[in-house]
Amino acid sequence: MNLFYVLFLIPLVASQSSGLPGNQCGGVICLDSNDVTCNAESNECKCNAGKTGNGRFVCVDATESCVCYLYGDPYVTGFSTSEMSINLPCQHILAEFTTPNGIKVKVTAIASQRNERNYPGYVFEDGLLFEASKGNTLATAMYKRDGFWNKGLKVKLPFSGNFPDFGVYCSVDEHQYWTLELPRQGIVVRFRSADSSVTIQAPKQSQFVSGRPCGQCEGDSNSYKLAAQQSGLNIKQWSLVNAFNNLDTQRETDPVCKSLGTAYNSCSENQRSKAVQFCGAPFSNHQIGECFSQKFGKRTLLSMVQACINAYCQGSVAGWCQATLGAKTSCSNSQVDFEEITKYCGI
Repeated sequence: MNLFYVLFLIPLVASQSSGLPGNQCGGVICLDSNDVTCNAESNECKCNAGKTGNGRFVCVDATESCVCYLYGDPYVTGFSTSEMSINLPCQHILAEFTTPNGIKVKVTAIASQRNERNYPGYVFEDGLLFEASKGNTLATAMYKRDGFWNKGLKVKLPFSGNFPDFGVYCSVDEHQYWTLELPRQGIVVRFRSADSSVTIQAPKQSQFVSGRPCGQCEGDSNSYKLAAQQSGLNIKQWSLVNAFNNLDTQRETDPVCKSLGTAYNSCSENQRSKAVQFCGAPFSNHQIGECFSQKFGKRTLLSMVQACINAYCQGSVAGWCQATLGAKTSCSNSQVDFEEITKYCGI
Protein backbone atom coordinates (compact mmCIF):
# COMPACT_ATOMS: atom_id res chain seq x y z
CA MET A 1 0.00 0.00 0.00
CA ASN A 2 1.33 3.43 -0.96
CA LEU A 3 1.48 6.00 1.78
CA PHE A 4 1.88 9.73 1.31
CA TYR A 5 3.67 12.24 3.43
CA VAL A 6 2.04 15.61 2.94
CA LEU A 7 3.83 18.89 3.53
CA PHE A 8 1.24 21.65 3.92
CA LEU A 9 2.24 25.20 3.15
CA ILE A 10 1.28 28.03 5.47
CA PRO A 11 -1.74 29.95 4.12
CA LEU A 12 -0.95 33.44 2.93
CA VAL A 13 -2.99 36.53 3.59
CA ALA A 14 -2.46 39.70 1.60
CA SER A 15 -4.49 42.79 0.93
CA GLN A 16 -4.95 43.88 -2.65
CA SER A 17 -5.30 47.55 -3.51
CA SER A 18 -7.57 48.73 -6.28
CA GLY A 19 -4.64 50.03 -8.34
CA LEU A 20 -1.62 48.15 -9.60
CA PRO A 21 1.76 48.89 -8.02
CA GLY A 22 4.52 50.16 -10.29
CA ASN A 23 5.40 53.18 -12.40
CA GLN A 24 3.01 55.02 -14.71
CA CYS A 25 4.11 54.81 -18.35
CA GLY A 26 1.68 56.63 -20.61
CA GLY A 27 -1.55 54.68 -20.26
CA VAL A 28 -0.05 51.58 -18.63
CA ILE A 29 1.79 50.61 -15.44
CA CYS A 30 5.33 49.26 -15.65
CA LEU A 31 6.95 47.06 -13.04
CA ASP A 32 9.04 49.01 -10.57
CA SER A 33 12.27 47.36 -11.68
CA ASN A 34 15.70 48.29 -12.98
CA ASP A 35 15.13 45.72 -15.74
CA VAL A 36 12.37 47.84 -17.33
CA THR A 37 12.45 50.93 -19.57
CA CYS A 38 9.30 52.98 -20.20
CA ASN A 39 8.32 54.37 -23.61
CA ALA A 40 5.37 56.58 -22.68
CA GLU A 41 4.57 57.61 -26.27
CA SER A 42 3.88 54.03 -27.30
CA ASN A 43 2.60 52.81 -23.90
CA GLU A 44 5.39 50.23 -23.80
CA CYS A 45 7.27 48.80 -20.86
CA LYS A 46 10.31 47.18 -22.43
CA CYS A 47 12.59 44.65 -20.81
CA ASN A 48 16.19 45.84 -20.99
CA ALA A 49 18.94 44.17 -23.00
CA GLY A 50 19.61 40.61 -21.88
CA LYS A 51 16.06 40.20 -20.58
CA THR A 52 12.96 38.74 -22.18
CA GLY A 53 9.29 39.24 -21.36
CA ASN A 54 7.14 42.33 -20.95
CA GLY A 55 7.96 45.13 -18.52
CA ARG A 56 4.32 45.32 -17.43
CA PHE A 57 4.39 41.75 -16.11
CA VAL A 58 7.79 40.07 -15.96
CA CYS A 59 11.37 40.32 -17.25
CA VAL A 60 13.68 37.30 -16.97
CA ASP A 61 17.24 36.41 -17.98
CA ALA A 62 17.04 35.61 -21.70
CA THR A 63 20.03 33.26 -21.60
CA GLU A 64 18.51 30.98 -18.96
CA SER A 65 14.73 31.25 -19.25
CA CYS A 66 11.82 31.87 -21.55
CA VAL A 67 8.49 33.23 -20.41
CA CYS A 68 4.85 32.98 -21.50
CA TYR A 69 2.50 35.71 -20.32
CA LEU A 70 -1.21 36.40 -20.63
CA TYR A 71 -3.36 39.44 -19.98
CA GLY A 72 -6.64 40.96 -21.12
CA ASP A 73 -9.24 38.75 -22.70
CA PRO A 74 -6.79 36.85 -22.77
CA TYR A 75 -3.95 37.70 -25.12
CA VAL A 76 -1.19 35.11 -24.99
CA THR A 77 2.46 35.80 -25.75
CA GLY A 78 4.10 32.40 -25.99
CA PHE A 79 7.56 31.31 -24.91
CA SER A 80 8.72 32.16 -28.46
CA THR A 81 7.20 35.72 -28.18
CA SER A 82 4.54 34.82 -30.77
CA GLU A 83 0.99 35.99 -30.00
CA MET A 84 -2.49 34.46 -30.06
CA SER A 85 -5.75 34.74 -28.11
CA ILE A 86 -7.95 32.34 -26.16
CA ASN A 87 -11.63 33.24 -26.43
CA LEU A 88 -13.36 30.23 -24.86
CA PRO A 89 -14.67 30.61 -21.28
CA CYS A 90 -13.58 27.07 -20.36
CA GLN A 91 -10.62 25.41 -18.67
CA HIS A 92 -7.70 25.18 -21.08
CA ILE A 93 -4.14 23.89 -20.84
CA LEU A 94 -1.65 26.74 -21.23
CA ALA A 95 1.74 25.07 -20.96
CA GLU A 96 3.20 21.62 -20.53
CA PHE A 97 6.91 20.87 -20.42
CA THR A 98 9.69 18.81 -18.84
CA THR A 99 12.71 20.65 -17.46
CA PRO A 100 16.33 19.58 -18.05
CA ASN A 101 16.25 18.18 -14.48
CA GLY A 102 13.30 15.94 -15.31
CA ILE A 103 10.45 17.84 -13.63
CA LYS A 104 7.18 17.54 -15.54
CA VAL A 105 5.05 20.70 -15.36
CA LYS A 106 1.47 21.36 -16.46
CA VAL A 107 -0.41 24.66 -16.10
CA THR A 108 -4.14 24.92 -16.80
CA ALA A 109 -6.20 28.13 -16.75
CA ILE A 110 -9.75 28.62 -15.48
CA ALA A 111 -11.60 31.19 -17.61
CA SER A 112 -14.96 32.96 -17.62
CA GLN A 113 -16.85 35.52 -19.67
CA ARG A 114 -17.05 39.17 -18.70
CA ASN A 115 -20.05 41.47 -19.12
CA GLU A 116 -18.27 44.64 -20.29
CA ARG A 117 -18.50 43.65 -23.99
CA ASN A 118 -21.50 42.28 -25.85
CA TYR A 119 -19.73 39.40 -27.55
CA PRO A 120 -19.10 35.92 -26.14
CA GLY A 121 -15.33 35.86 -26.68
CA TYR A 122 -14.62 38.55 -24.07
CA VAL A 123 -12.94 36.16 -21.65
CA PHE A 124 -10.56 36.55 -18.70
CA GLU A 125 -8.54 34.10 -16.66
CA ASP A 126 -9.98 33.59 -13.16
CA GLY A 127 -7.39 31.17 -11.85
CA LEU A 128 -4.81 28.48 -12.51
CA LEU A 129 -4.21 24.82 -11.78
CA PHE A 130 -0.54 23.91 -11.35
CA GLU A 131 0.99 20.46 -11.28
CA ALA A 132 4.64 19.38 -11.18
CA SER A 133 6.06 15.91 -10.68
CA LYS A 134 9.35 14.04 -10.56
CA GLY A 135 10.12 10.65 -9.09
CA ASN A 136 8.21 10.29 -5.82
CA THR A 137 7.23 13.96 -5.57
CA LEU A 138 4.05 15.70 -6.71
CA ALA A 139 3.34 19.41 -6.20
CA THR A 140 -0.13 20.83 -6.82
CA ALA A 141 -1.76 24.20 -6.34
CA MET A 142 -4.91 26.03 -7.35
CA TYR A 143 -4.79 29.78 -7.83
CA LYS A 144 -8.03 31.67 -7.32
CA ARG A 145 -8.68 35.39 -7.38
CA ASP A 146 -8.20 35.56 -3.61
CA GLY A 147 -5.03 33.46 -3.47
CA PHE A 148 -3.84 29.87 -3.22
CA TRP A 149 -6.07 26.89 -2.50
CA ASN A 150 -5.32 23.18 -2.13
CA LYS A 151 -1.59 23.71 -2.36
CA GLY A 152 0.88 21.14 -1.14
CA LEU A 153 3.72 18.76 -1.77
CA LYS A 154 3.11 15.01 -1.69
CA VAL A 155 5.92 12.48 -1.35
CA LYS A 156 5.41 8.72 -1.62
CA LEU A 157 6.77 6.65 1.25
CA PRO A 158 8.89 4.77 1.90
CA PHE A 159 11.94 5.79 -0.09
CA SER A 160 15.55 6.51 0.71
CA GLY A 161 15.93 9.51 2.96
CA ASN A 162 12.19 10.37 2.87
CA PHE A 163 13.15 13.58 1.10
CA PRO A 164 11.28 15.23 -1.82
CA ASP A 165 12.79 15.47 -5.30
CA PHE A 166 12.15 19.23 -5.32
CA GLY A 167 10.62 21.91 -3.14
CA VAL A 168 7.85 24.43 -3.68
CA TYR A 169 7.43 27.95 -2.32
CA CYS A 170 4.28 30.09 -2.45
CA SER A 171 4.21 33.82 -1.77
CA VAL A 172 2.77 37.16 -2.78
CA ASP A 173 5.31 39.44 -4.44
CA GLU A 174 5.51 43.23 -4.40
CA HIS A 175 3.61 43.47 -7.69
CA GLN A 176 0.51 41.73 -6.22
CA TYR A 177 1.23 38.43 -7.96
CA TRP A 178 0.37 35.16 -6.27
CA THR A 179 3.69 33.47 -6.97
CA LEU A 180 4.57 29.77 -6.98
CA GLU A 181 8.23 28.85 -7.41
CA LEU A 182 10.16 25.62 -7.51
CA PRO A 183 13.41 26.92 -5.97
CA ARG A 184 16.59 26.41 -8.02
CA GLN A 185 14.58 24.77 -10.82
CA GLY A 186 13.84 27.86 -12.94
CA ILE A 187 10.06 27.37 -12.66
CA VAL A 188 7.97 30.35 -11.56
CA VAL A 189 4.20 30.70 -12.17
CA ARG A 190 2.41 33.92 -11.19
CA PHE A 191 -1.23 35.08 -11.26
CA ARG A 192 -2.58 38.56 -10.51
CA SER A 193 -6.33 38.90 -10.05
CA ALA A 194 -6.39 42.68 -10.52
CA ASP A 195 -5.76 42.39 -14.27
CA SER A 196 -6.04 38.60 -14.75
CA SER A 197 -2.42 38.47 -15.89
CA VAL A 198 -0.43 35.23 -15.82
CA THR A 199 3.29 34.63 -16.24
CA ILE A 200 4.92 31.22 -16.68
CA GLN A 201 8.72 31.02 -16.53
CA ALA A 202 10.48 27.89 -17.79
CA PRO A 203 14.13 26.82 -18.19
CA LYS A 204 15.20 27.47 -21.76
CA GLN A 205 16.34 23.90 -22.49
CA SER A 206 13.03 22.34 -21.43
CA GLN A 207 11.19 19.89 -23.66
CA PHE A 208 7.76 21.32 -24.53
CA VAL A 209 4.55 19.53 -25.49
CA SER A 210 3.73 20.85 -28.95
CA GLY A 211 0.50 22.68 -29.68
CA ARG A 212 -0.03 24.31 -26.28
CA PRO A 213 -0.89 28.05 -26.36
CA CYS A 214 2.39 28.94 -24.64
CA GLY A 215 4.24 26.84 -27.20
CA GLN A 216 7.99 26.43 -26.86
CA CYS A 217 11.08 28.59 -26.56
CA GLU A 218 12.20 28.01 -30.15
CA GLY A 219 10.74 30.28 -32.82
CA ASP A 220 10.01 33.99 -33.01
CA SER A 221 7.17 36.51 -32.97
CA ASN A 222 5.87 35.29 -36.37
CA SER A 223 5.62 31.60 -35.44
CA TYR A 224 1.87 31.54 -34.76
CA LYS A 225 0.98 33.72 -37.76
CA LEU A 226 2.97 31.38 -40.00
CA ALA A 227 1.22 28.35 -38.52
CA ALA A 228 -2.16 30.01 -39.16
CA GLN A 229 -1.24 30.80 -42.78
CA GLN A 230 -0.10 27.23 -43.36
CA SER A 231 -3.48 26.05 -42.05
CA GLY A 232 -5.36 28.42 -44.36
CA LEU A 233 -6.77 30.37 -41.38
CA ASN A 234 -6.50 33.89 -40.06
CA ILE A 235 -4.85 34.23 -36.66
CA LYS A 236 -8.18 34.54 -34.81
CA GLN A 237 -9.55 31.37 -36.37
CA TRP A 238 -6.28 29.53 -35.76
CA SER A 239 -6.28 30.71 -32.13
CA LEU A 240 -9.79 29.34 -31.58
CA VAL A 241 -8.85 25.96 -33.08
CA ASN A 242 -5.83 25.93 -30.77
CA ALA A 243 -8.09 26.74 -27.80
CA PHE A 244 -10.36 23.79 -28.68
CA ASN A 245 -7.33 21.51 -29.00
CA ASN A 246 -6.30 22.45 -25.46
CA LEU A 247 -9.61 22.16 -23.61
CA ASP A 248 -8.86 20.36 -20.34
CA THR A 249 -11.90 18.09 -20.37
CA GLN A 250 -10.50 15.86 -17.60
CA ARG A 251 -10.49 18.70 -15.06
CA GLU A 252 -13.40 20.69 -16.44
CA THR A 253 -16.28 21.20 -14.00
CA ASP A 254 -18.66 23.28 -16.14
CA PRO A 255 -21.12 20.89 -17.85
CA VAL A 256 -21.43 22.99 -21.03
CA CYS A 257 -17.65 23.24 -21.42
CA LYS A 258 -17.32 19.51 -20.76
CA SER A 259 -19.94 18.75 -23.43
CA LEU A 260 -18.20 21.14 -25.81
CA GLY A 261 -14.90 19.31 -25.38
CA THR A 262 -16.60 15.94 -25.80
CA ALA A 263 -18.30 17.08 -29.02
CA TYR A 264 -15.01 18.37 -30.44
CA ASN A 265 -13.01 15.29 -29.47
CA SER A 266 -15.70 13.00 -30.91
CA CYS A 267 -15.43 14.70 -34.29
CA SER A 268 -13.09 13.12 -36.85
CA GLU A 269 -9.69 14.82 -36.94
CA ASN A 270 -10.08 15.94 -40.56
CA GLN A 271 -13.35 17.73 -39.70
CA ARG A 272 -12.41 19.47 -36.46
CA SER A 273 -10.80 22.61 -37.87
CA LYS A 274 -13.69 23.31 -40.27
CA ALA A 275 -16.21 22.60 -37.52
CA VAL A 276 -14.58 25.28 -35.36
CA GLN A 277 -14.42 27.75 -38.26
CA PHE A 278 -18.11 27.23 -39.01
CA CYS A 279 -19.56 26.89 -35.53
CA GLY A 280 -17.06 28.99 -33.57
CA ALA A 281 -17.27 32.19 -35.61
CA PRO A 282 -19.22 34.06 -32.86
CA PHE A 283 -16.17 33.51 -30.60
CA SER A 284 -13.39 34.18 -33.13
CA ASN A 285 -15.09 37.16 -34.81
CA HIS A 286 -16.31 39.78 -32.33
CA GLN A 287 -18.69 41.47 -34.81
CA ILE A 288 -20.39 38.18 -35.61
CA GLY A 289 -20.43 37.46 -31.89
CA GLU A 290 -22.28 40.70 -31.15
CA CYS A 291 -24.94 39.89 -33.74
CA PHE A 292 -25.46 36.40 -32.30
CA SER A 293 -25.59 37.87 -28.78
CA GLN A 294 -28.26 40.37 -29.80
CA LYS A 295 -30.39 37.60 -31.25
CA PHE A 296 -29.86 34.73 -28.80
CA GLY A 297 -28.18 36.16 -25.68
CA LYS A 298 -24.48 35.89 -24.97
CA ARG A 299 -24.76 33.22 -22.28
CA THR A 300 -26.51 30.70 -24.53
CA LEU A 301 -23.96 30.74 -27.35
CA LEU A 302 -21.50 28.23 -25.92
CA SER A 303 -24.16 25.52 -25.77
CA MET A 304 -25.32 26.50 -29.27
CA VAL A 305 -21.76 26.07 -30.56
CA GLN A 306 -21.57 22.67 -28.88
CA ALA A 307 -24.80 21.58 -30.62
CA CYS A 308 -23.52 22.97 -33.92
CA ILE A 309 -20.26 20.99 -33.68
CA ASN A 310 -22.20 17.80 -32.96
CA ALA A 311 -24.42 18.43 -35.99
CA TYR A 312 -21.60 19.49 -38.33
CA CYS A 313 -19.54 16.42 -37.54
CA GLN A 314 -22.58 14.29 -38.37
CA GLY A 315 -22.98 16.06 -41.72
CA SER A 316 -25.68 18.65 -40.92
CA VAL A 317 -25.33 22.44 -41.22
CA ALA A 318 -29.00 23.44 -41.57
CA GLY A 319 -29.63 24.41 -37.94
CA TRP A 320 -26.59 26.69 -37.65
CA CYS A 321 -27.27 28.23 -41.06
CA GLN A 322 -30.80 29.07 -39.92
CA ALA A 323 -29.48 30.56 -36.68
CA THR A 324 -26.95 32.61 -38.65
CA LEU A 325 -29.68 33.96 -40.92
CA GLY A 326 -31.63 35.04 -37.84
CA ALA A 327 -28.58 36.72 -36.30
CA LYS A 328 -27.78 38.47 -39.57
CA THR A 329 -31.26 39.82 -40.30
CA SER A 330 -31.81 41.12 -36.76
CA CYS A 331 -28.32 42.56 -36.20
CA SER A 332 -28.08 46.29 -35.49
CA ASN A 333 -24.91 46.45 -37.62
CA SER A 334 -25.88 45.64 -41.21
CA GLN A 335 -22.25 45.81 -42.36
CA VAL A 336 -21.11 42.66 -40.56
CA ASP A 337 -19.70 40.06 -42.95
CA PHE A 338 -20.93 36.53 -42.16
CA GLU A 339 -19.14 34.92 -45.11
CA GLU A 340 -16.99 32.64 -42.95
CA ILE A 341 -20.24 30.92 -41.92
CA THR A 342 -22.50 31.45 -44.92
CA LYS A 343 -20.00 29.96 -47.39
CA TYR A 344 -21.06 26.61 -45.92
CA CYS A 345 -24.76 27.45 -46.24
CA GLY A 346 -25.29 28.97 -49.66
CA ILE A 347 -27.02 31.97 -48.03
